[in-house]
Amino acid sequence: MNKMVVKLLNWILLLAYTPGMIFFLIKGNIAYSSIFIIAFLASLISSFFIKHKKLPEYYLLFVNLFIWADLIGEVFRVYYIFIYYDKILHFIVPLLLAEMATFYFRMKKVRIGLAHIFMMIMGILALFEMYEYTLDYLLHMTAMGVLINSSWVMSPLADTMADLACGALGAIVFLIIYWIKDKGKHLNFI
Repeated sequence: MNKMVVKLLNWILLLAYTPGMIFFLIKGNIAYSSIFIIAFLASLISSFFIKHKKLPEYYLLFVNLFIWADLIGEVFRVYYIFIYYDKILHFIVPLLLAEMATFYFRMKKVRIGLAHIFMMIMGILALFEMYEYTLDYLLHMTAMGVLINSSWVMSPLADTMADLACGALGAIVFLIIYWIKDKGKHLNFI
């Protein structure tokens, strides 16, 4: 994809948070407005990180698309309509994170173990689960657990464990494929 197109799409996705923030502030919905603000900040931080680490700009596009996927899931209640939406995201995001990590270490010519990359990804996933807990605790949302028609289909703890398991599976799938393809040239197994 053309670099200018990727840059333009990233700017559009970044600026698109503003109408959502304003809309929900006007409606008095502090929770959703806060989610838009957090998503905007996550996008900005990702942008600075990706530029600072000299990663390709298309990684930022993928990060922005996943932030929007999470935002759409929460705001438009997709998480409650299609209960596996959350698990699919928790499987796919680690694929991207593992790709970014392996690319970065390959670029820096640093040999690192696949186990280290796996643990780094699990740490990032744990931070995201803490973010979901914070949304639940401070904004009284139901980011953790699966609640349909006022009854728990999956408790918050079971949901967190399933999210982490899906994330671990996504990371393992990527790392196995990468290990087979790379044949141990750039990464150690441990």
